[in-house]
Amino acid sequence: MDFEKIEQNIKLFKGEFDFKEFMKSGSDIKTTNRVIYKTFAYRYKGFIILNFEANGFLRSQIRLMVGALLTLDASNIEEQLSCKKRYKIKPAPSNGLYLAKIKY
Repeated sequence: MDFEKIEQNIKLFKGEFDFKEFMKSGSDIKTTNRVIYKTFAYRYKGFIILNFEANGFLRSQIRLMVGALLTLDASNIEEQLSCKKRYKIKPAPSNGLYLAKIKY
């Protein structure tokens, strides 16, 4: 894993985007637009920790975003975020993924 690449590319997800290319089918939702307020990556005791704060998430959105961070380069991520092209991304495994906090 290239931590420096992940640390740089995770910032691409910050902002308001249509995340329809970063979700699995099967959701009954009104809109696929989401705002990601904060993204960062850091190392802790041999682990790479990724943090995302947003106004909501779509089905498997985080797993697909992490999969993109592990396999795609910055220009490919930008193309998928702008809905210009969809890349085949394997979702990151769900183990180690957890919801840390909900704010209202």
